[in-house]
Amino acid sequence: MDRSRFLAGLIGPTLAAVALSLLINPTLVPEMTDVIQRDFALILIAGVLALLAGLAIVMTHNVWKGWPGIITAFGWLAILGGLGRILFPAQIARLAAGMVRDASPAVMILAVVLLLLGLFLSFQAFRPRPSESPR
Repeated sequence: MDRSRFLAGLIGPTLAAVALSLLINPTLVPEMTDVIQRDFALILIAGVLALLAGLAIVMTHNVWKGWPGIITAFGWLAILGGLGRILFPAQIARLAAGMVRDASPAVMILAVVLLLLGLFLSFQAFRPRPSESPR
C-alpha cells in the first residue's frame, strides 16, 4: 500500500467519525467547547498532538498532485493548528467559544464538509486498485 493510501486510511475514517459525532450530538458541542475553553492544559496537549501529526504527515508525504494533495494540505493545517494551540491557548479558547456560540449552523455545515472529506479519503484508501483482486 502506498503512503497516500495509508495516510488516507488513517485520516479519512477519523474525520468521518468526528463529523458524525458532531452531527449526531449537536447539543453537546457548546458544552464541550465550554469545558475545553477553561482547560488550557487540554488545549496545549491537543496542540502538541496536532503538531506531531502534522509534522509526521508533511515530513513523509509532500505530495501536491491529485487527491493526495489533500493529505499534505491536511498536514500543514495540523501544523498551523497545533502551533496556534501551543502558542496562543487563551486566544484559541475564546475564538472557539465564539465560533460555536455565534455560528451553530456553520458548525453543522463544517461537520458535513468534514464527513464528505472523510468519506472521500476513506474511499481512496480502501478501494481496490485495478491490479488487485477483491479479497
